[in-house]
Amino acid sequence: TLRSLLEPVPPQGLPFPRIRGPNTSDRVCIVGAGPAGVHMALSLKRRGYSNLTIYEKSNRVGGMSFDINYRGVPQHMGTNLADPNYFDNLIPLAQEYGAGDLVKIPTANVWASNSGSQPGSQLLTSQYILGSLVALTNSSSPQVNLGFLIQNVVRYVRLHKELFGSYSGDLMLQPSARVMVRLRGTILDFLTRENLLALVPIFKLSITQPGYGYLDETPALYGLIWNNPKLLIALALRALKKDEDPMSVYILGNGYENVWKRVVEKEG
Repeated sequence: TLRSLLEPVPPQGLPFPRIRGPNTSDRVCIVGAGPAGVHMALSLKRRGYSNLTIYEKSNRVGGMSFDINYRGVPQHMGTNLADPNYFDNLIPLAQEYGAGDLVKIPTANVWASNSGSQPGSQLLTSQYILGSLVALTNSSSPQVNLGFLIQNVVRYVRLHKELFGSYSGDLMLQPSARVMVRLRGTILDFLTRENLLALVPIFKLSITQPGYGYLDETPALYGLIWNNPKLLIALALRALKKDEDPMSVYILGNGYENVWKRVVEKEG
């Protein structure tokens, strides 16, 4: 039922201005050999551009996709996960260049207090999320809280599509002034106004836990860019142990830096 919410709808918002690019015969300089620079060079090469130069200040390729190899195992220092949206871009590219060794990340557990040794502190993700809803539902029934969570996920996805429609990539079209007023304040402000507080524990896991910010400090628009419908549904399914490919969260077993190194080596 949740997957059916991903049917595409027309994009909403104002189109960004189109900027005339270079001719295929022009010399093109790309600054930075990180993922964006390498992918831009590859995209231009595939469109017939042949005079391409990437300038990089360091002695390595990969930018923020930086892995330290320790005892034969890549340790991800920058890029560290792939969500369902990556099946539209990075994962096919990694597989094309022989670096698409996809591994599903085990569901994280939660300490409810500052001590994992405190009784009752160590929780499964599902216990943490459903337990957080007791104050909203006035019920300790897992079935009641599960139904309440799913209702909120459905409403959030529908609201996200109402505000932005469907779009490719990370950025929606430029939101209208009316939509920006609705997005005013922090993520927590937005969830409160829209009566979506059941999603607070999921947003804590997707934004606060990896270090992107607290929900009462981070702008609402950033929260909605990051927590797009595919990611939110995947996180909900993971919490319920119902995640199946591609609706889960993954890592590349041989690292992310490896993808960009292989592209540069193969494409010259």
